[in-house]
This record gives sequence, C-alpha cells and structure tokens, in this order.
Amino acid sequence: ACRGVGAGPVFLVRRDADLKNFPAGSVLVARHTSTKYVTVMPQTAAILTDAGSPTGHMALLAREFQVPTILNTGNATQILQPGQVVTVDANYNNVYDGLIPEPLELRPKKNDLADSPVFQPLKNVVQKIVPLNLINPEDDATFSPSHCRTIHDIVRYAHEYSMREMFRLAENEIDTAGEVVDLDSRLPIKVRILDLGGVLKRGWGRKVKPEQVDSLPFQAFWKGLTAMRWAQAAPAGVKSLSSVFVKGEAEVAQGADPWRDQSYVVLAKNYMNFSIRLGYHLSTVEAYVSDQVNDNYLTFGFRGGGSTPERRERRARLIEAIIDHLHLNHRRKGELIEARLAKYPAEQMAQRLTLLGKLTHYTKQLDMVLFSDSIVEWYIKDFVQEHVGK
Repeated sequence: ACRGVGAGPVFLVRRDADLKNFPAGSVLVARHTSTKYVTVMPQTAAILTDAGSPTGHMALLAREFQVPTILNTGNATQILQPGQVVTVDANYNNVYDGLIPEPLELRPKKNDLADSPVFQPLKNVVQKIVPLNLINPEDDATFSPSHCRTIHDIVRYAHEYSMREMFRLAENEIDTAGEVVDLDSRLPIKVRILDLGGVLKRGWGRKVKPEQVDSLPFQAFWKGLTAMRWAQAAPAGVKSLSSVFVKGEAEVAQGADPWRDQSYVVLAKNYMNFSIRLGYHLSTVEAYVSDQVNDNYLTFGFRGGGSTPERRERRARLIEAIIDHLHLNHRRKGELIEARLAKYPAEQMAQRLTLLGKLTHYTKQLDMVLFSDSIVEWYIKDFVQEHVGK
C-alpha cells in the first residue's frame, strides 16, 4: 500500500478506543483498515493489517503520510504479539522479528525535486484532492457537507450516506404491491423476496425455493440459518392484544410476532438486505459481496424484545461478545446492536454471513435460559467453540 521501511514495538488495535493509548513510534497492527488510523499516522512507524486493499481510503492516507504499510497479510494479528519489536519492509512485503539494521539503512533519502518549481503546482492540486478530513461518520458534528475541504471528503461523504440510504430499506415497510414472491422453505418463518434483477432462476412462480435464488450473500446467510436446529412450533394464534399478556413468557418467545411476523429480503446477485423477524426479535443484515474487495461490506443490526429487561440486556451482551469474536466493528446502545465489516475478500465475507445466520437463530433459542450472568458467559463460549472455532 505504501513502500518504505519502519521498525518499532507492535501495538494491536482491536477497537477504535485503543488509538487513544497508541505509543509514538509503534507499529500499528489491526484486523482491517480504518480511516480513523489517520489520527496516529504521524507517530506510526508502520502499519500491518490482516485484511484491506491498496486502493482503499486508509491506504491512500498512509501514502499521504508516508507510513510504510502492508495490507491483507491474513494473520498479522495472530502471529505478532503486543510489544514485540519488528522491522517492516514494505518495499518487499517482509516483516522481520527484531530490529534489522540493513533494511532501515536502505530507506530512501528525501527527494530533492520535491520542492522544485516543477512539483509545486502538482502539490497544490493534490492538497485539494487527496487529504481526508471526514474521519468519523458517527460524529454528526464534523461529518457534514460543511466540513468537506477536498474531493476526497466529498467522495467519502457521498459514499457513506448512499450506504445509509440503502440500509434504510430494512427499517421501512416494503411496498408489497410490488413484484414480490414468497420463499418456500422448511424453516418456520415467512419470507418475501423482492428481486432487484436476475436473482430468481427461470421458471419461478409465486413461490421459490432457496436453491432457486442466485444471490451470493443470501446463500451464505441462509446456509447459517439452516445449519441450526429449528423447533417446529405451531403458530401462536394470537387473537387479541390482551392474549399476548396472558401467555407465559415461554409461549410468547417461541411463537410468532403477534402483530407482524413477516420477514423481507431485497436481493441482487451480489447484494442482500434481509429484515428477518423471529418472534419479537428483529435482525437486519445488509451485505454486498463481490470480487472487488473495496466494495465489500456487511452491516448487522439487532433489536430484541419479548422478555424481561434483565434478560434482554443479557441477550444484547451475549450478541455483542460473539460479534466481537467475528471481528466486526460494533456498538451497543441498550438492547440495540449495530455492527459492520468492510473490505474483506468475498470468501471471508461469506463466512461471516454464515456465522451471522447461525447467530440470528442461536439468540432466538436463548430467550428462556438467560436467567443469570454466568449462564451468558457459558453460552458465549458454547457458540464460539462450536461455530467460530471451526
């Protein structure tokens, strides 16, 4: 991503909050790229990530700050230990244990032409194009059109808000008067499909089977859903609002949503926006998966209900812990969980979608058993060992 040589102790960044404690002169090692790393780039000796693309936002920033960077190493966070001194040779994509003098001595000297009259006009133009000032999309005060100073800022802002508009599909009602079909599957959930084009194989009618759906992210997520054992419970059969409250918690948790138990999925060959309802739970999974690493992303949202406040809090804590094991960026506000992953290869994105499919069902089955904090820890370990570790 950026050639050069740097050396220093390893500093693992697992969450954005870790950047606050970044020691100057360290080698930043992370699971994936992030534009937020720009806050420490002036003090960074080198950058290594497990996943990422040399044409992404962070790679461009690394080149601007001239930080030696190697992306898509696959397992840097697993091999390198915090505090371990390493030498990063981004000229030849090598990482050495310890301080190696030879590569450091070969670091290029300052370009004498950089301040020449030939380069000055180009430098002025670049300053209006390359720098990125919109770093944190979660900060509404600074992530706004009024703070755009460069072409890069404008592109970043437009990209972020176009993604948000797409994600709103999961939060709004889908116009069922449009061309939608029902999914015919063995799972006890009602799913309606809106085809954005070319997803349903020829010969489909008003119902289609999962194998007739030609969508990469859908097949990956559905694989996870169907890998779990489902209880074939009878419909709840709620006839009135009052009947919801006279039912026991177990019966309500295992039945369908008494007001709206319909799930919707919007599909294209490489795109999925799945709003899936399991009882009182709503999960939203949006993903784009292709051979273009820079375009790949997935978002996951969860809203729970149908239980006591204490159990809902435990359930949210369980989901948050498991998502952390999946290496997704995430945040939790009470019972609401939001997570995101971007710029991973298609195979790894599909693996995460399969695990999210498993997690979606797994948490639904736990409504009645999260009666203590200790049992939460047990179920976290159970899922990680049974599914993530495979």
